[in-house]
Parts: sequence; structure tokens; C-alpha cells
Amino acid sequence: MKGKWNDGKAGKAMPQLQFGKDAGKSGGKGKDGGKNFGKNCGKGFGKTHSKGNVANAELVVTGCNHGTVKEIVRGGFKRTGSNHGRPVYNKCEKVDGQDVVIYFWDSRDGESTCGWWFGSKVGGDVVWAFNPQRDAQTPPMSGWKVPYEGDVDPSMIISINNLKNNQPAQPPQPSKPKEIGFETYIAVSGCSHSVVSSIVNGSFTKTGENHGKPVYTKREKTKDGMDVLLYYWHDPKSLSFCGWWFGPVVGGEQVWAFQPSRTVQTPPVSGWQVPYDGPVDETFVIAADRKAAMEVKRQKQEAEAKKQAEEKRAAGAIRMVLQKLKTATSEDLSQCEEALEAAVKKDLEGCGAEKAKVQMECNNVLKQAKERVAKVRETQEKAAAKAKEAQEKAAPLVKELDGMLETAESALEALQAKVTEKALADASNQVQACADFTKANGTVMTSDAAFLNLLKRTNDCKQLFRKIETQSKLDALTAKISKYDANNDGLLERAELKKYAKHEFKFDLPESTVNLIFSNLVPKGQKGVQKDDFQRLKVQVGVARERIIDAERRKRREARDREIEEMKTQLKAKVEEVAKEVAETEALAGKIKESMQALKPKAGGEPVKATETVEKLDEIEEQVKGAKDKVVNLRKAIPQIKQDVDKDVTSWLSGELRPLSGKLKKLDHSLGSSTNICKRTRLTVDKKAQAEVENTQRQALAVLRNHQIAKGLTSDALFEEIASPGDAEARVVQESDLLKFFAGQQPEKGDATEVPAPDDLRRIFSLWDEAGEGALSRERFAELLRKFMKVMKKTVLTDGVSIKESKVVRKLGEKEVLEVFGAPVAEAEVEVMRIKARAMDDGAEGWVTISGNQGTTYLQDGGGVFKVVKETLLTESFELEATSKDVTERKLKVGELVEVKTWMKKQEETGLVRMRCRAILDGSVGWATVVGNQGAVFLEVK
Repeated sequence: MKGKWNDGKAGKAMPQLQFGKDAGKSGGKGKDGGKNFGKNCGKGFGKTHSKGNVANAELVVTGCNHGTVKEIVRGGFKRTGSNHGRPVYNKCEKVDGQDVVIYFWDSRDGESTCGWWFGSKVGGDVVWAFNPQRDAQTPPMSGWKVPYEGDVDPSMIISINNLKNNQPAQPPQPSKPKEIGFETYIAVSGCSHSVVSSIVNGSFTKTGENHGKPVYTKREKTKDGMDVLLYYWHDPKSLSFCGWWFGPVVGGEQVWAFQPSRTVQTPPVSGWQVPYDGPVDETFVIAADRKAAMEVKRQKQEAEAKKQAEEKRAAGAIRMVLQKLKTATSEDLSQCEEALEAAVKKDLEGCGAEKAKVQMECNNVLKQAKERVAKVRETQEKAAAKAKEAQEKAAPLVKELDGMLETAESALEALQAKVTEKALADASNQVQACADFTKANGTVMTSDAAFLNLLKRTNDCKQLFRKIETQSKLDALTAKISKYDANNDGLLERAELKKYAKHEFKFDLPESTVNLIFSNLVPKGQKGVQKDDFQRLKVQVGVARERIIDAERRKRREARDREIEEMKTQLKAKVEEVAKEVAETEALAGKIKESMQALKPKAGGEPVKATETVEKLDEIEEQVKGAKDKVVNLRKAIPQIKQDVDKDVTSWLSGELRPLSGKLKKLDHSLGSSTNICKRTRLTVDKKAQAEVENTQRQALAVLRNHQIAKGLTSDALFEEIASPGDAEARVVQESDLLKFFAGQQPEKGDATEVPAPDDLRRIFSLWDEAGEGALSRERFAELLRKFMKVMKKTVLTDGVSIKESKVVRKLGEKEVLEVFGAPVAEAEVEVMRIKARAMDDGAEGWVTISGNQGTTYLQDGGGVFKVVKETLLTESFELEATSKDVTERKLKVGELVEVKTWMKKQEETGLVRMRCRAILDGSVGWATVVGNQGAVFLEVK
């Protein structure tokens, strides 16, 4: 909505300050030079409003220190209309043909734009000042930000125009000349003097100070080689010389131009006399020299970039040498050190700000390189010494191993000649001894060159022994099988084979297996298995035995598998039953989530009332509770399925139940999240719902009272009009009666009271129907129409309508509550509205002024609703015994609102002041303590 303040660059958005021809003269030499400044200003924003300009104005704006804005906003304003419920004021005179408006803008475009504005039109983009006081019903007196996003200007004041009351107006204040500001580079242009123009026109640079104000020197000298200076001169003895001067030297006799302004701190933009005692040159202008500033900035940046590049190059050259030094060895360390010394000598001074850092890097790297090389040398020397020591340790061990191998080799030769049990054991011990010795001392012997040959001899001995040992076992097997060769023909026939299997493998060899073995091992035409195939025969017999054993194992396994499958089938049915309930709970959680999403306001949609949201929250919370109960029951069901389950299906069952446990965990998280969202939403919505109910009730009662006043009805007569037909004593107002009445009500012209919607009326009817009978009795209806007002400022209660002719009944203090009767009555003599009322504290009756003729508010609607400021109890009975506990008591929490049913009175036994009231949040009715016996306040008037 609001655009940024444009400082004079967009035409009418912010015109520049222009001075008339006489401006310089009025501010010139002599003691009275500044008196007529405002009077002699040319047309434009420099103009000062005279008394005639503001005589008919309602508001007057004064002050404002901003050089441009002050000329726009100062002056008189008259009310011309309203916007967003607040008055709009227009300036009495336009500024350069443009309106200046004070108006209020509400928060429809955001909180940051809500407040009071000075602008060219209501809601326009051109604005000059802003005040965020949104509660002010009229433009605030102070606290204005100038410009609108700047700081508060304490000098800017809006006041009621005193000229209407014939009070003297303040004399017009002279406008302060516009100055260039604290710029380093300025440009002088537009001088129309034929001689002076070539001297003063051009670019100037700030070079010093004189008399506490800046001195500027022209960047180029004159043709005669003279400097051109712009400076301020202060001479208390001769005020005619005080001001700003152009000359070749500060305070010199020769000068070219003069500006008499003494109040500005920097050179004035305009108003220069050329020559110094001549007229004001209207075309002579001083402005900030952005081009010169940019050129100087560019030159500095280029120089700085060149300097940084050179520093970077120098540092890089040295660091390249350092990189080589980091990997230097003992052979090239001296060479790298010389290269570093040369690089430092050449480039260190060129490193600039990096010099100290690079020097430190050189020292550190050189030190580390020397330490590293020294450490390498030390390590090499230690390694050589260690190798020599290892060689000395290895020599005797190598000699000992050589002797052991000779013994083992001799034992193997004897074993090859003749295999016996003793020779086999002896050779095994000798070979194993060599292997163990090598394993125990191999690390030490590695340093001896002969160790590799000894290691090879050790492995050869092990291989030869294994070969001889295998052959001996094969020979023993052949001899064993040969025992079953009954006819000694060197062949193992079918019967002999079965006998061998029976005795050696303890099982009967099936005929089919015998046939298979013969087909594999016995050539065609041969009677049995020959000796060379006895090893293969042993293997095949063993395989045949394992096949039979495997078949038996398979039968047992298959039976067990069938048993397990049966158990799984039964368990799976239970798991599926639980899974079905879990799926139903997940579906319920999904619906809950959708309901939660539906609570969020939709962009561009109709706003949802908080009371409706509360009803939906109640439904959601009930669904969440049901879902949580299901989750608890399902968690109990899972361990019950696992009870007394066979260990062989435990792992499978855990796998089946694991996804369900995971889903229950997710449900816990989802439902917990929904619960938290409900709680957070309720924290916000409950207060809004309470406010909506209170507002609806206030609107409904306002409609009823307006109708009652308009037709001059008593509460009883209004009841008769609305209630259902029937016996006079039994007549009641039902919900349909109330809806019918309100359906026929239309707001009077100019009446801002809204008629509540039917759904809202049903909601408050249930609250009004405290007894739950579905109808309002005559007494309850009259109770609802009672109206309270609270005293906002001290006033008096009198015995009559006329203030002058009536007597004071008693004084009324602030926050007192009154019950009022009928409509307000105009008091003709002093032009105020008065109303008949009864004080609730003592029952005193009389007439009270609602608001004074100067706008002072004495009475305001309210007093029938109290706010809980300290937690207390709502009980059924008035009496409250310390030892008893009322079964219907309810806690009233801080912040809750209650509606008065029976005014407060003191309980003599306890000293408590108690009141019968109704909790607006849920309609609960009972007695609550207002003030404790020690003075503690529990309820106070809202």
C-alpha cells in the first residue's frame, strides 16, 4: 500500500525547496536580517502560514526538523471526512497544487502499515510522516516518524487550533536555508556572472575547517594560478561579514561570492550573492559532486587492488619456495635454504600487511625443515645400529636352526628307507621342532641373509614328511581292506565288500549301492575292486552311509516342518486379526489428520469462527482418545500371541509382529502429534471462542435493548412480544421464538449493531438457558436485559436530570459499577447525555452524566462481566465452609470471564465477598469469591 518517501526526485511526490529572489536579502547583513525570512520567501514549500491561513483550521502542525518535509506538513488542517472509522484532515492550503492529508489506515495491508499518515491522498503511495499509535481516535499529538521509516522527530507537534478561541497565535518562524550536508566533494554550477562564473564553477574537495565549519578547495586553480576556497567566516563584532565566502584565501580581502546564512553547519545550496555585495544569483547552485567522489573512490580502489595484487604475488613467490622447503631432504636442505634467503631478500618488503605473517611462516617452515632432516638422520642412524644388533642376535640362532635341519633331514632319509612307527614319530618330532623354532625366532633371524635358505629347507622337510605319512596311511588302509579278501585274489568281491561295510562302517550296504560302486570302480569283466582303488572304495562306502543317514534326517525334518507349518497357520490367523485392527486404527488416525488439516484456514476462503473450531476440536479429541485406547489394547495383544510359542517359530513370529509394532510406534507418534496440535490450537482458539461468544451475546442484547428503547417497552412487555402464546404465568421464550424475533430485526439507519446469525443465536441460547429446560423464563429474560455501566472517571450521582437544579446524592469513584435504566436523556442546558442508574455498592439511585461536552467519558458499557485474576472455585451454594467440599465445585482459571447473576455480598461467618455468576466459557453457574477475607482480589471488573 505505502510507497517509500521520494526525496524530490519524482515531481509532485516530494518537491524541492525553492526560495524566492528576496530570500538572500532578508537573511543578509545587519541585526534584523532574519526577521522577515518567512514573509519574503518565494512561492513553494518555504512559505509560512499566517494567522489568516490557520484561523479556520481545527488542527495546527508545528515543529518538524526535516529540511524538506517541514515545509509540506506545517500549517493548519480541517476535517474533511473519515477513513477506516477515523477522521481525515486536509491542509487548508495546497502545496504546489498538491493536497496534504492526515488520515488513519488499519491493518488490512499488514501490521506494519497500521497507524496515522501524512500523505498526498488517503491510501496513496506518496507519504511524508507516520505514527504507529493505532489506538488513537484522532491524530496523535507527538511521536511522528519523519520520514515515515525514519526516527521519531520530537519537535513535530499536532495541536488543537487556539485561534478559534481568540488566543494569540505564535509568530511565524523563519525557514532554515537548505544546506549541502557533510559532503567531501561538492560541485558549484549555474553562476551567471561573466567573470565570477569561470572562477567558482567546478568541483571542490573538503580540505579543512575554519571557525568550526568545513573549508572546501577547488580542484583546479584559476588561470592566474590562484586557489579558490569556500569557507565560513565568523566575526562577532561585525555580523555583516558573518557567513559563507568564496575567495583565494581564508579571511582574505579578495572575495567573489557571499551567502549570509549563519545557522547552517555546511555550505548553503542556494541564495548566493554574486558578487558578494550584489543580488542573489538564482541559478547559482551547490550540490554534492557524486562524479568526483566516484572518481576518487575508483582511483583508491584501483590503487588498493594493485597494491593487494603485488602483495599477493610477493607472498606467493616466497610461499612457493617454502613449499619446496617443506619436502627438503638432507641432500638438498642447504640449497632450499639459500633459495628461501634470496626470495625473502627480494619480495618480503613487498608483502605489505602480510609481511609479518610471511616472515613467521618462513621462520617456522625453516625450523621445521631442519628439525625434520635432523630427525630423519637420527632415525637412519638408529636403524643402522638396530640392524647391526639384530644381525648379532640372529647369527647364533641361524646356526642352531641349521644344525636342527641337518638332524631332521637325516631322520627323513631313514624314514624313506624303512617306514616304522618309531621312525615316523622321530621324523615328525624333528620336523615339528624345526617349524616351532622358525616360528618362535623368525622375526630375529630375518636380518640374516642365510635365513631365507633355512626357511626353504624347513618347508621342504615338512612337505616330504607329509608325503611319507600319507603313503604310510594308504598302505595301512590297503592292509586293513585286504583282511576281507577271503580268497586272497587281490580283489574285493560283492560279498566281501558288504562284510567290509558291516564291520568297518557299522551298516548294511544296500545292493543298489554295491552296484553303483562296482559300476564306478570295477572294470567290465573283473570280479571285484582291486587294491589300487581301495581308497576310493572307502570314500564311496562312507558317502553311501551318509546318504542313508541324510534320508533319515530328512524324514524327521519334514515331519517337524509340517508341525511348524501348522503352528504358523494358527498364529498367522491371530496376527492377521491384530493387523486388521491396526489398519482400522491407521485409517482412524488418517481421518484425524485430515480433520486437523481442515482446521487450518484456507487462503482466500471464508474465515471459520472460533466457536465452530472448538466444536470440531472436541470431536477430534474424542477420536484421538478412542484411537489411543485401541493402540494400548493392541500393544497388550502382541505379547499375548507370543506366550507359550514353540521356540522354532519364535523368530518367524517376531518377524511377523515386527511391522505391526512399528506401525503402533508410528501411530503413537501421529496421535501424540495430533494431541499436541489440539492443545496448541485450543490455547489460541478457546480465548477467541470466548471472545466470540461474548461478542455475540453483546450484539444480541444490544438488538434487544435497542428494540426495547425504540418502542418504549419494559422488560416484561418485550418478553410478552417475543414469548410463545399461552397462559400468562406459564409463558416462556423458546429457541424458535428468539430466532423468529431476530429474523425480523433490521439495523436502524446509522446503527452499527449487527444482528447475530442463527447458528450464533442457538449457541448463546444454550448458554442463557442455564436450567437446561429449553426455554427462558420471564425472570431469566429480565435478568438478561439488565445493563451495567462502569465509572471511568470520578463524577457524581444526582437526584434529577437537570445538573443545575438537582442535588448530589453521592460521589462515584472510578471502576464503580452501576445498573442503568432506560435510554439516555439529553440535558439541554449543558448539552450532555444523562441516564438513570443505581449504584451496585450501596443501592443509591439517581442520574449520571455519560460523557461531558468536552469529550470526557464518565460512564462506559461494562460492569456485568468480571475477569478472573486469581484462581478460585465456582460452588453451588453461597456458604463456603473451610472443611466442606461442594460436589459441584469447578475451578475458575486466570483469564476466564464470568457474567454477573447476583451481585456480590459479604458472608459474615468467613468475611468473604461472594457473587453468583456464570462462566462464559462453558455456561457453568455458581458462587465465586470476589475478595478474600485478607483483601486478596480474585475477580475484577473487565
